[in-house]
Amino acid sequence: MHVGFDFGTSYTKLGYIKDDSFVNLCPEERIPSLAALHKTEKSLLYGYIDIESLPAELVTWPFFKLALKRNRNFYLGNYSLLEILTGYFTFIKNEYLRNIEDSMDSLTVSVPNYFGMNARRIILQTAKQVFPSVRHALLPEPVAALSGFNSLTDKPVSGEVLSIDIGGGTSDISFLSLAGDGQEILLETQLQMGHDAFSGSEIDKAIIQNIFFPLGFKEESDEIMSQLFNSSFNHSLHYYQLLREAERVKIALNHQFSVKATIPSLNNNSCISLEINRDLFAQRLQPVFSRLYNYIDNTVKNRANQLGLWQNDKWTLDHVLIMGGASKTPGLQKLLQDLLGTSLIFPEDVEFNVVRGLSLWGARQASTRVKTIYPFQFYIQKRDMYSGKQSLEYLPFDTANLELDINACYPIATIPLTSPFNLANETGKFHLRIYEVEEHDPESVLERFFGQDTVLDFQADAEQLSDPLEIIFDLTNYSLSTDNSLMLQEAPIAATNHDFLNYAWAWEIIDSYRYFQPALAEDMQSEKFTNDDDNSIRLKLLSVLQLLTS
Repeated sequence: MHVGFDFGTSYTKLGYIKDDSFVNLCPEERIPSLAALHKTEKSLLYGYIDIESLPAELVTWPFFKLALKRNRNFYLGNYSLLEILTGYFTFIKNEYLRNIEDSMDSLTVSVPNYFGMNARRIILQTAKQVFPSVRHALLPEPVAALSGFNSLTDKPVSGEVLSIDIGGGTSDISFLSLAGDGQEILLETQLQMGHDAFSGSEIDKAIIQNIFFPLGFKEESDEIMSQLFNSSFNHSLHYYQLLREAERVKIALNHQFSVKATIPSLNNNSCISLEINRDLFAQRLQPVFSRLYNYIDNTVKNRANQLGLWQNDKWTLDHVLIMGGASKTPGLQKLLQDLLGTSLIFPEDVEFNVVRGLSLWGARQASTRVKTIYPFQFYIQKRDMYSGKQSLEYLPFDTANLELDINACYPIATIPLTSPFNLANETGKFHLRIYEVEEHDPESVLERFFGQDTVLDFQADAEQLSDPLEIIFDLTNYSLSTDNSLMLQEAPIAATNHDFLNYAWAWEIIDSYRYFQPALAEDMQSEKFTNDDDNSIRLKLLSVLQLLTS
């Protein structure tokens, strides 16, 4: 049984493949990617929370997935992001996978291609910790979407494809190239409009601001609009009710010309009824639609030009694949059709297409080769031997133009031990630090999550290292390693729980140690220890690894 875990910004979907049949584990519901802190009990809650009955007791954190890219040091109460993510994966396991866990062979989790190495590694480590007995993989969301679409059609797409995924929390736009009857997929780029630029949640906010407020609360509109930018109002029960009604209106107008909105009063008076039709909807939401139009017409078109997919003032695409729950918003498909000038194709189920592709990957990954243009560049820190001034130097491993196999390892640098790149202050010591910087698109006018991450912070005795030291980029585990892998210290991940054995990569190191018997892993992880020579070796090895990674 091969499980797909579509960890979305706003909603999570689950499904599995068994005997070539797909089973949707969330046929009637989507699981909100939502964490909340119960302020009295100091506990974490996930998924469907009774917000209406406990508005004063909860501190909610929607879209916490974005913090993996933006702010991994964020805390909700006393809980770190790593603990929140682990708790969420455990919640999914206990609530939705409890009855099939023993039958699981693989777990494939979606990941956006604009997530860097540290963000991907956190997700992978969490999956391994919560589901220790299955095969794990991360798969870029656009690749999963394309695989899911092709599995349900007798005319699978090939050639140059533009994928537009308009979800509840973000809008992701990707260029993919398919060859060999879809057996080789190249993910050339993935761009993102953040939740505060264009997404399902931004459409819902626009319905409140541009329709509900000015038409439903005519006399109070100015006062309410000023409250909208008050953080307490944005976390209030009233605002939550308005968002829920806005989403209902948006969905209803996809099937009918007009709908009656029931708007809860902010003064506890009777509710207000408002008739909304598609023409009014399109007119009032033009400002938010313009954001998407301008983004595609500028940023996306500029990237297409670089890839040779926009030439002589026209697109040279073979297909445009549209998906995501918010893609059904009235007027949106016409906007895309007019802008791209190419016929649009839609999955049979736009919301559960990605999870289908994830499940298929676990079942059939050997039959498909996936390559990616990794949208990050590596920089190494160096220190001037005379002035002591430190700076960053670009490592000439051109990820922006190399087609990298997502299941392969690549050498990215060879570092002499005696060089400006040794940051150690003590003689006989070696200290190396490498950063990952997102590829900068100078034409981008909207948020692209620019940032910088430490992806390798390596310290050791120089006499124990090979000279020069080779640095390996492992795309399967999203880490940098060396020939001295037992001494590798990965960039730290913020957490309040520093239990060494909670990190799945530590177990992988132990399992690969040549004097360790893999058969003992199960007993070790369940803390059933034996008094023999193998156990003695294990304890010594753990002590060394604990020291090196502390």
